[in-house]
Amino acid sequence: MRLLDIPVVGHGESAMLTACMLGRTFGVLVFIDEWLSRLTVRFSSPFPDI
Repeated sequence: MRLLDIPVVGHGESAMLTACMLGRTFGVLVFIDEWLSRLTVRFSSPFPDI
């Protein structure tokens, strides 16, 4: 079931994509420990030298 006919992204996803396009590396400040492991697994690059 689709709720919308348009693509929807979160502000975190769009900010990280913009950071990747503008620079080689970027950092994320995380204030909740549980989020750190989620972000690390989800957004870590399979090619760390790139």
